[in-house]
Amino acid sequence: MKRYFPDFLSKVFFSLFLLCIFLPSHTSAYTEIGRIDGVAYTLYGPTWIWRSNEVNALFVLQNYVQIEKSIFLEFHLTQKAEEGFEYSGAITQGVSLLPGQEKRAAFVGIRARDDCPLGVYPLEISLRVGTGTVEIEYPVEIIRGPVVAKGLLPLILPVGVALLWCFVVGHVIPRYGAPGAWKKPSEPYARNGGDESDG
Repeated sequence: MKRYFPDFLSKVFFSLFLLCIFLPSHTSAYTEIGRIDGVAYTLYGPTWIWRSNEVNALFVLQNYVQIEKSIFLEFHLTQKAEEGFEYSGAITQGVSLLPGQEKRAAFVGIRARDDCPLGVYPLEISLRVGTGTVEIEYPVEIIRGPVVAKGLLPLILPVGVALLWCFVVGHVIPRYGAPGAWKKPSEPYARNGGDESDG
């Protein structure tokens, strides 16, 4: 049977199709939305992190009442989280919001330890406005570190791209680049290891 579509390109497109399905499945962000004493808050952060990498927890705060509001945020590691993370930044932050004003605050540099056990670790952040307090438990999963160290990646990536282009230039383009090459059928297959007969 004549095959007008190269096997190589069909394999490439099938691989890209699989990547589109499975690659985004584990990439998601944590979001916590709420309101306390007229102040709306939204917490953004990653749901997973590699070892030796940092988590940044970002708050978006907006005042919906007609008086100025003072918001106090406090971050602390739970006993379990101390096994997986270390943090040396500011523990508390204060934010003042005028009526209708929006501001951002963040706890940055929450670093996953190099040799911590893999698993889910709860980070706790409290938000206080006036006499109201909200306790937010923010779970973060620590997964294994990158297969390639960061220092080697800038060296390996260009070499890999160069080798791929060598393959394309040396094999794919000469084979399928000639005029009308894509219309030529592939060589017939021999059946049972023998030659095909004409009759």
